[in-house]
This record gives sequence, structure tokens and C-alpha cells, in this order.
Amino acid sequence: MTGSRWLAPAGAGAGIDLVCLPHAGGGAAPYRGWPAHAGLRMRAVQLPGREVRIGEPPCTSMEALVDALVAQLEPVRVAPYVLFGHSMGALIAYRLCCALQERGLALPLRLFVSASRPPQRPRATPWHDLPEAAFIERVLALGGTPAEVFEHPMLRPLALGLLRADFALAEGCPATPVVLACPITALAGSADRHVPASELDGWRELTDAGFDLALFEGDHFFLRRQGAAIQALIARRLGPGAAMPMTPC
Repeated sequence: MTGSRWLAPAGAGAGIDLVCLPHAGGGAAPYRGWPAHAGLRMRAVQLPGREVRIGEPPCTSMEALVDALVAQLEPVRVAPYVLFGHSMGALIAYRLCCALQERGLALPLRLFVSASRPPQRPRATPWHDLPEAAFIERVLALGGTPAEVFEHPMLRPLALGLLRADFALAEGCPATPVVLACPITALAGSADRHVPASELDGWRELTDAGFDLALFEGDHFFLRRQGAAIQALIARRLGPGAAMPMTPC
């Protein structure tokens, strides 16, 4: 998709397209830091309101976002591909799969959901409409946003606007489960206090094609240091006869 605003330039090499969706407040940058992996070609999604699209308003409607992604990813979907989403990105990836399935379009070979509660088990108290101080405290506790961002007079309002929009998008994800016809692998951080591995087990209810759960060393943002290990897991799950236990990685 040369020239697309929605997909960062493809990574080097050839192979199965690995389409990655970002966490709340994030963009394609975390995935650019992943080393190349034989057999996988990185295709990081760039959502409005961040990085090269910072001048665009962030998405506030999951339905509109999914409709856009169905159209924008059409060139990718003509060949085998997989979807990976971290935190908010996992919920977007799931809703994208639901839309593809409802429209009779090609599903990914496997859906990889990382550090995310399943939509039928939402957080007890939504974060997106918390008072400012409480909202910032929760975001900082996740560990994905430097405190300096909220101390900067120009960055603070931009970051708050994007993060609130993203959390509202994720927390508004429909709770009515749709069972997918593609397998799901859930990924959890061993030290993630916000989304422990036990909460990811609910994703098994959302597929009739196979489920497994993998544990990685790290907190909620384990993906930043575990790119090589995550891609190795993806490659193993796509290989013939891959075992599916919950094992430390």
C-alpha cells in the first residue's frame, strides 16, 4: 500500500504480513523497533491523531474506525496475513475480525491479542471520563507514557485529548461477544498488574477455532522489549503442528 496514511512502510523481506495495531496513545513506533523476522513482514497501522497523522482528530467511533480499516487493509487481505493488537489495539483487531467475518471477507490466519481484557469482561470503572488528576495517575501507572509529557504545557493537552479519546474508544467496545472462525492467541506480561494473565483467558470464549495463552516476562508494555520473542511465537503458531500450552517465553 504505497502512500497509505494507514500503514507504515512495510518492513524488509517477504513473508506473511503481520498487521499490528497500537495501544492507547501509541502509534506505529513500538513495532518499528522490532527486529526483522524471517517469514513475517511488519505492517504497523498508523491511526489518526498521532505520529505522522498528528494533525488529524483521533477516532471516536469503533464502527467508523473498523469500516476504514476494512477498506484500507484490502490489499493486505488478498494474501495470508495475521493480526496483532496490544491493549486497545487488541480490541480494535477483534472488532475488525468481527466485521470481516460478518461481511464474508478473509479472516487472518490467527488473531494475536496482547495485554487486553476481552470485551465481555470490561474494566469495572471506565477511565476515559475520570477527573484529570485521576486519569493521569492511572495512565502513568500503566507505564506507557512518560511523566514529562504531562508536565509540558504544549504536550499535556494534546496527550490528554488523544488518550481520553483512545480509552473511550476501547471502553466503548461492544460487550456482546461474537465467536470468530479464526484461532486466537492471547499474550500476557508476567508482571502486568493491570491485565493479569487470568483475565486474558476469557478470549477463549470468542473463538471456535482454537485458543492458547502465552506468558512473557515484563509488565503491561512487555512488547517493547520482547519484539523478537513475540515474532518467534507468532511464527511457531503459524507453523504446522505448533503446540499450544501456556508457557513462559
